[in-house]
Amino acid sequence: VKRGLAATIWTVYGRPKIFKKEIEGEGSAWVVTRLLKKGCKGDDVKEMQKRLIERGYSCGSCGADGSFGGATEKAVIAFQKAYWPNRPEEWDGLAGKRTLTALGAECKW
Repeated sequence: VKRGLAATIWTVYGRPKIFKKEIEGEGSAWVVTRLLKKGCKGDDVKEMQKRLIERGYSCGSCGADGSFGGATEKAVIAFQKAYWPNRPEEWDGLAGKRTLTALGAECKW
């Protein structure tokens, strides 16, 4: 079974993530009160983009800009494929409760 690096504890450089310098805010949950999908804008989208980028998924040339566009949708799908490799029904590009929880969010809706 092939899995992306984001689905494991290993980094691109072959070191376990436990040895990686703690990224500010990575361990803390952030609150999301809505489904995030293409067209959404806001701080919750920006935080999701930061979490995706920390895990090695590109959200486009603008990085974490708070706008859920095509590049962010592709990053969400790539994350979903790596996190749930045997569940193609999860690969929808929507950041719902399961996807956001996997990224460290606390969903309140």
